[in-house]
Amino acid sequence: MGRQTPVSARARLRFGLLVTFGLACALSFGALSAWQWGRGEQKAAWLMAAESARAAPPQPIAQRLSQPPSDYAEPVAGRVEVVTMPRLLLDNQQREGRVGLREYVLVETAPNAPLLLAEFGWLPLPLDRSLPELPPLPSGFDARGVLTPLPGQGLRLAANPPIEGAAVLLMYLDTEELGAALGRTVLPRLLRLDPEVDVGHTRDLDVLPNTLPPEKHRGYALQWAGLSAAALVITLILSFRSRR
Repeated sequence: MGRQTPVSARARLRFGLLVTFGLACALSFGALSAWQWGRGEQKAAWLMAAESARAAPPQPIAQRLSQPPSDYAEPVAGRVEVVTMPRLLLDNQQREGRVGLREYVLVETAPNAPLLLAEFGWLPLPLDRSLPELPPLPSGFDARGVLTPLPGQGLRLAANPPIEGAAVLLMYLDTEELGAALGRTVLPRLLRLDPEVDVGHTRDLDVLPNTLPPEKHRGYALQWAGLSAAALVITLILSFRSRR
C-alpha cells in the first residue's frame, strides 16, 4: 500500500498539468479568434466609412485638421504647399502582386502650420533595387481626397536611415521621427489624394493597402476558434481517460 501513494500523487500531478495546459491552449486560441474577428469588423467599418466619405462633400483641409482626428476616412479638399525636403519613399509596398515603393510628400495648409503627409502614389522597384527617377515636385497644388489615420506599419525590423539627401528609403512611417528631423510638428494623419489629382504616381483610394482585408481576418478567426474547440475537446477526452 505504501508504494501506491507516490504513483497516485504523480498521476494526479500529470492530470492537473494536462488539464491546465489544455485549458490554457483553448483560452489562448479563443482569444486569438476574438482578436482576429474584432480586427475584421474594424476593417469592415473602415471600408464602409471610406465608401461614405467618397460620396460626401469635402471639408476644407485646414478646417478638418483643426478638429479632433477620426479613426475613419473623411473627404477633404483645399490648397496645400509642398515642403521641400528629401523625397520620402516607403519600401516593400505591394500593388497588384508587384513590389515597389510608395512616395509621401509633406505639405502645409498655411506657412508654419503643422505638416501633413500626402500620399503621392506607388512606383515599381527595379530588380537591382535602384531608386527610380522621380519627377520634380510642384510647389503647391489643389488637393482633394480623404484624410485617414496613418497606415499600419507592422514590425520594425530595421531603423530608418537619416532624413537627408535627394531621396530617402524608409522602412516605416514615423511622424515623430520626421518632425524631429525637420524641427517641425508633423501630424499623425495621412492625406490620400484622389487619383484624378494631377500630381505624383499611380494610386487609388484603397484605405487598406498592404494589409489583410476583413474576409481574411474572419477566416483566421474561424481557424483559431476551431483550434480552441479542438484543444478543449482533446483535454476533456484525455481527462476522462486519465480518471479511468
